[in-house]
Amino acid sequence: MSNEVEWKLVKARDEDGHSLATAPVQRQIQAEALGSEVQSLMGQNLSVYFQRRR
Repeated sequence: MSNEVEWKLVKARDEDGHSLATAPVQRQIQAEALGSEVQSLMGQNLSVYFQRRR
């Protein structure tokens, strides 16, 4: 997941099933992977869908 070259976030949904903008969610995931002090996505019921880049 931290390898942004191989994986792309294609869809994100909240716990109510509403679609979320993928760019902010992907930035959040990348910031957490790099250890930045950001509001954590952990504990939030998000569904995220990744597609492997070829």
